[in-house]
Amino acid sequence: MDALVGFVVPGERIRAATTPRLIRTLDRFLPGPLPLSATAASILNATAAQVKPGSTFATLSVAEKAKVFETLERLPVESAGSIRFLVGNLPDLTAFLAYSTRPGWRLARYAGVAEGRKELKGYWQGRRAAEPGA
Repeated sequence: MDALVGFVVPGERIRAATTPRLIRTLDRFLPGPLPLSATAASILNATAAQVKPGSTFATLSVAEKAKVFETLERLPVESAGSIRFLVGNLPDLTAFLAYSTRPGWRLARYAGVAEGRKELKGYWQGRRAAEPGA
């Protein structure tokens, strides 16, 4: 899962903080005999071996990792819907977990919640009141 986080989010510090959160989130989402994080990792590794024989997801280049997602999202079998759903949401979930932390905020240069920002207070283009009928 660390390779997935590294694919989606830059920065070693955020990667180290996000990987355990991703594993916990996946495993809580669908408890079972095999953790969902292990299932997702197995799916990514098996598809990586199809994209580049003998490889795991972690050893692929960025372009090859993108090809893994492309391959999985195009699975033609009707029964693969749950796999497509899982794989299609992994990058979004990973980004959400990474950027919803303080280090993620710093990386994105997000200043945090504000009651208003100086540049957005007042009226547009120096107006002093709302136009009638607006």
